[in-house]
Amino acid sequence: MGTVSVPTNRASMTSDWFNSFMQEEVVAARTLRTIHGTATKFQIALDLQHEDGRSETRTVWVKTGMESVNNEIKDHQKIYAGEAYFYREIAGKYHTRAPHCYFAEVDDDGNSALVLEDLETLGARFIEPTESQSPDTIASALEYVAKYQAATWNLPELLASEYLMAGGFWGIGNVLDWMYDQDHWNEYAERPRFQALAPELRNRD
Repeated sequence: MGTVSVPTNRASMTSDWFNSFMQEEVVAARTLRTIHGTATKFQIALDLQHEDGRSETRTVWVKTGMESVNNEIKDHQKIYAGEAYFYREIAGKYHTRAPHCYFAEVDDDGNSALVLEDLETLGARFIEPTESQSPDTIASALEYVAKYQAATWNLPELLASEYLMAGGFWGIGNVLDWMYDQDHWNEYAERPRFQALAPELRNRD
């Protein structure tokens, strides 16, 4: 865990906070968009000042967990700790399409956050869970999953990770128990995305 604080609300994402890890001086940080979902995503424009006097505006994405659903899971603060682990320890070492990461930390309370390059300039698109995708798009995604799984299969350095061998946060936080909890299942069954699932997947038993 690093020494830079992890934000727990938008107000704490100040220019000073960004300056604690960005190489360039951050003069201002402006929120362009906020996307709510399982995670909270902030698209933020950073006004930067370079040492040679050049000015630049750079867009980044901050991903963290500030949604009410995050409080429903045991050790909910650590829900994105796995992603922070990936960007700190794994991204760039193997065959992955990982965006550039400026910040990936988990604090002593388990709160975690990522600051990534502008995903939309890489062709990424934020969609609703109920929006269907073409077979070709799904096939392409599965090909990339297969590539990074093949590149890391049974690697000794990954097998030596106590965090990964414990199942990451999914194992540590008992996420599956939360998913199949009867009260949560009943609440989730009322959401439009649930109705988009195949009938056999809507059967809890």
